[in-house]
Amino acid sequence: MKIELIVPAVEENARVPNLALPILAGLSPADVEISFTDDLLTPIDLEKDMKNVDLVGITVLSKTALRAYNIADSYRRKGIPVVLGGIHPTAAPEEAKEHADMARNYRANPTASKTKRPGASDTASHCETLSQDLAKAARDARALAADHEAMAKQQ
Repeated sequence: MKIELIVPAVEENARVPNLALPILAGLSPADVEISFTDDLLTPIDLEKDMKNVDLVGITVLSKTALRAYNIADSYRRKGIPVVLGGIHPTAAPEEAKEHADMARNYRANPTASKTKRPGASDTASHCETLSQDLAKAARDARALAADHEAMAKQQ
Protein backbone atom coordinates (compact mmCIF):
# COMPACT_ATOMS: atom_id res chain seq x y z
CA MET A 1 0.00 0.00 0.00
CA LYS A 2 1.24 3.48 -0.89
CA ILE A 3 0.24 6.52 1.16
CA GLU A 4 1.09 10.13 0.34
CA LEU A 5 1.13 12.53 3.32
CA ILE A 6 0.87 16.23 2.52
CA VAL A 7 1.39 19.47 4.41
CA PRO A 8 -0.31 22.16 2.29
CA ALA A 9 1.08 25.68 2.29
CA VAL A 10 0.18 29.27 1.68
CA GLU A 11 2.70 31.96 0.86
CA GLU A 12 2.81 33.40 4.37
CA ASN A 13 3.63 30.04 5.98
CA ALA A 14 6.64 30.15 8.28
CA ARG A 15 9.29 27.53 7.62
CA VAL A 16 8.41 25.58 10.75
CA PRO A 17 8.24 21.80 10.39
CA ASN A 18 4.88 20.16 10.95
CA LEU A 19 5.33 17.06 13.12
CA ALA A 20 1.83 15.56 12.81
CA LEU A 21 2.47 13.60 9.63
CA PRO A 22 5.92 12.25 10.54
CA ILE A 23 4.34 10.94 13.77
CA LEU A 24 1.50 9.34 11.80
CA ALA A 25 4.05 7.84 9.39
CA GLY A 26 5.95 6.41 12.35
CA LEU A 27 2.79 4.67 13.57
CA SER A 28 2.25 2.99 10.20
CA PRO A 29 3.28 -0.64 9.61
CA ALA A 30 6.65 -1.22 7.96
CA ASP A 31 5.04 -2.69 4.83
CA VAL A 32 3.25 0.59 4.04
CA GLU A 33 5.18 2.78 1.60
CA ILE A 34 4.91 6.38 2.78
CA SER A 35 5.83 9.44 0.73
CA PHE A 36 5.76 12.95 2.15
CA THR A 37 5.33 16.31 0.45
CA ASP A 38 5.68 19.68 2.16
CA ASP A 39 3.92 22.03 -0.25
CA LEU A 40 5.98 24.97 1.03
CA LEU A 41 9.29 23.30 0.16
CA THR A 42 8.07 21.47 -2.96
CA PRO A 43 4.97 23.23 -4.31
CA ILE A 44 2.45 20.77 -5.75
CA ASP A 45 1.32 21.42 -9.33
CA LEU A 46 -2.26 20.13 -9.31
CA GLU A 47 -2.02 19.20 -13.00
CA LYS A 48 1.37 17.42 -13.04
CA ASP A 49 2.42 16.38 -9.52
CA MET A 50 -0.38 14.05 -8.48
CA LYS A 51 1.25 10.84 -7.26
CA ASN A 52 -0.12 7.38 -8.02
CA VAL A 53 -0.90 6.18 -4.48
CA ASP A 54 -3.62 4.22 -2.69
CA LEU A 55 -4.43 6.92 -0.12
CA VAL A 56 -3.65 10.58 0.60
CA GLY A 57 -3.53 12.12 4.08
CA ILE A 58 -3.50 15.91 4.44
CA THR A 59 -3.05 17.89 7.64
CA VAL A 60 -5.09 21.10 7.56
CA LEU A 61 -4.74 24.40 9.40
CA SER A 62 -7.46 27.01 8.88
CA LYS A 63 -5.08 29.22 6.89
CA THR A 64 -4.18 26.30 4.59
CA ALA A 65 -7.73 24.92 4.24
CA LEU A 66 -8.41 26.27 0.73
CA ARG A 67 -5.09 24.90 -0.59
CA ALA A 68 -5.68 21.58 1.21
CA TYR A 69 -9.16 21.31 -0.30
CA ASN A 70 -7.80 22.01 -3.81
CA ILE A 71 -5.18 19.28 -3.38
CA ALA A 72 -7.74 16.86 -1.92
CA ASP A 73 -10.24 17.53 -4.71
CA SER A 74 -7.54 16.90 -7.34
CA TYR A 75 -6.69 13.49 -5.84
CA ARG A 76 -10.35 12.56 -5.44
CA ARG A 77 -11.00 13.36 -9.13
CA LYS A 78 -8.36 10.70 -9.87
CA GLY A 79 -10.31 8.24 -7.68
CA ILE A 80 -7.78 8.26 -4.84
CA PRO A 81 -9.33 8.43 -1.35
CA VAL A 82 -8.33 11.37 0.86
CA VAL A 83 -8.23 11.69 4.64
CA LEU A 84 -8.11 15.20 6.14
CA GLY A 85 -6.98 15.79 9.70
CA GLY A 86 -5.82 18.65 11.87
CA ILE A 87 -7.26 21.65 13.63
CA HIS A 88 -9.44 22.86 10.75
CA PRO A 89 -11.32 19.58 10.16
CA THR A 90 -11.79 19.43 13.93
CA ALA A 91 -13.29 22.93 13.96
CA ALA A 92 -15.27 22.58 10.71
CA PRO A 93 -15.88 18.84 10.15
CA GLU A 94 -18.88 19.22 7.83
CA GLU A 95 -16.93 21.56 5.54
CA ALA A 96 -13.92 19.22 5.52
CA LYS A 97 -16.08 16.20 4.66
CA GLU A 98 -17.08 17.91 1.40
CA HIS A 99 -13.47 17.51 0.22
CA ALA A 100 -12.49 14.15 1.71
CA ASP A 101 -13.51 10.54 2.02
CA MET A 102 -12.81 10.85 5.73
CA ALA A 103 -12.26 13.91 7.93
CA ARG A 104 -10.69 13.06 11.28
CA ASN A 105 -12.00 15.02 14.23
CA TYR A 106 -9.49 15.05 17.07
CA ARG A 107 -10.85 16.17 20.38
CA ALA A 108 -8.31 15.14 22.99
CA ASN A 109 -9.54 15.97 26.46
CA PRO A 110 -6.64 16.49 28.85
CA THR A 111 -7.67 15.78 32.40
CA ALA A 112 -6.91 17.95 35.39
CA SER A 113 -4.17 16.51 37.56
CA LYS A 114 -4.84 16.46 41.30
CA THR A 115 -1.12 16.77 42.04
CA LYS A 116 -0.74 20.02 40.07
CA ARG A 117 -2.40 23.39 40.31
CA PRO A 118 -6.15 23.19 39.60
CA GLY A 119 -6.90 23.25 35.89
CA ALA A 120 -3.37 22.32 34.76
CA SER A 121 -3.42 19.62 32.12
CA ASP A 122 -2.01 16.19 32.83
CA THR A 123 0.59 15.98 30.07
CA ALA A 124 1.01 12.20 30.28
CA SER A 125 -2.73 11.65 30.00
CA HIS A 126 -2.98 14.11 27.11
CA CYS A 127 -0.09 12.42 25.27
CA GLU A 128 -1.66 9.00 25.79
CA THR A 129 -4.98 10.23 24.42
CA LEU A 130 -3.23 11.82 21.43
CA SER A 131 -1.24 8.65 20.80
CA GLN A 132 -4.42 6.57 20.84
CA ASP A 133 -6.12 9.04 18.46
CA LEU A 134 -3.17 8.91 16.04
CA ALA A 135 -3.04 5.12 16.16
CA LYS A 136 -6.80 4.98 15.45
CA ALA A 137 -6.37 7.44 12.57
CA ALA A 138 -3.64 5.23 11.09
CA ARG A 139 -5.87 2.14 11.41
CA ASP A 140 -8.83 4.01 9.88
CA ALA A 141 -6.70 5.25 6.99
CA ARG A 142 -5.38 1.75 6.29
CA ALA A 143 -8.93 0.34 6.39
CA LEU A 144 -10.17 3.02 3.99
CA ALA A 145 -7.29 2.31 1.58
CA ALA A 146 -7.91 -1.47 1.80
CA ASP A 147 -11.62 -0.91 1.03
CA HIS A 148 -10.70 1.28 -1.94
CA GLU A 149 -8.22 -1.34 -3.19
CA ALA A 150 -10.83 -4.11 -2.90
CA MET A 151 -13.39 -2.03 -4.82
CA ALA A 152 -10.83 -1.27 -7.53
CA LYS A 153 -10.12 -4.99 -7.97
CA GLN A 154 -13.84 -5.72 -8.38
CA GLN A 155 -14.15 -3.26 -11.29
